[in-house]
Amino acid sequence: MLKNMSRAIFQQDGAPAHTANMTQNWLRSNLKSFWAKGTWPANSPDLSPIENIWSILKDDLDSIGEIKDIKMLENRLKTAWSNISPEEEDSQIIDRNKLRRSRFSVRKELANEAHETINDISAIYFDGRKDQTRVLVEREVGHLHQDTVNEEHYTVLSEPGNQYVAHITPSSGKAKDIARELTDLCRERNLNLMAVGTDGARVNTGIYNGCIRLLELEFTKPLHWFIYQLHANELPLRHLIQIIDRKTSGPNSFKGVIGKELNCDFTCKPIAAYRPLCGKTQLIDCDILKNLNKDQKYLYNISHAVQNGICSSELASMQPGPIHHGRWTTLANRLLRSYILRYIPHLNYPDLSILLSIIMHQFGLESRVT
Repeated sequence: MLKNMSRAIFQQDGAPAHTANMTQNWLRSNLKSFWAKGTWPANSPDLSPIENIWSILKDDLDSIGEIKDIKMLENRLKTAWSNISPEEEDSQIIDRNKLRRSRFSVRKELANEAHETINDISAIYFDGRKDQTRVLVEREVGHLHQDTVNEEHYTVLSEPGNQYVAHITPSSGKAKDIARELTDLCRERNLNLMAVGTDGARVNTGIYNGCIRLLELEFTKPLHWFIYQLHANELPLRHLIQIIDRKTSGPNSFKGVIGKELNCDFTCKPIAAYRPLCGKTQLIDCDILKNLNKDQKYLYNISHAVQNGICSSELASMQPGPIHHGRWTTLANRLLRSYILRYIPHLNYPDLSILLSIIMHQFGLESRVT
């Protein structure tokens, strides 16, 4: 079989049977091209797709229960093999467990380095979110099983210097649990905490039971609060929509007439003839433009299109981003896109006119060309 594969390169790992002189001499005599001893990196099963294909086949067999005979096993393996898509095969080239172990090792090294080098910390900044995390769960006594759970993850930095301090996992996203983890961290490191920085979420800044207030009560002293209000610009547009178009029905849906029109695939619909709207969006310098994220660039371009009355085919083929009440930029993008998609005169749709006017005058980028 191998002799007939003239265009193939034979590859095997560094197992002793593969690297033995007898094996290597036979390969040199019988194969046109192969990877000799020493070519394949040591301890690298993740580089070989076949190593991980076995786990795919095993998972498929486990899903059907008991295998009664050899014929059933053979048929099932053939079916499972034929069902492996090229995309799935490519995704298995890298061993996810090895990546996970490597990330854990790097985080541990960073934490140890931070513990040794950062001694005099007077201010910490923290932020986090809930992510899906692989954990070991004891479903039976003495038996641990892997499972995926939603878990809170917070990163703590020191200021001044913006250096990594630690990673904490509160048992929940409640202020008392976050404050408890931060308190334990400060006491473990013997930190003389003077200031705390975080975002303006209520769980952090509540004056009675917010995270920072709980830290003050725990350490029995006032702390300097450094609150960055990056999310504050989301609130006016969100509340305005709720007043004009009824309250929302979820984190990414609306009940009103305007909101329901926003949840569609705009790229499938032609651009209508629309009347330009007055706005404050001006040309900005290219150096500034390249630093904007995808949603901000879309808002800049769609604002110009609404303001000038011309929408390019390239802009028409782009998606304005998903609907989410925590992302005012994509919400503004969809409102402006709905205007040029299905033009409705202001007299017939005054509520939409109010929203568009607010976006064009308040959220438009106003930096001039330098």
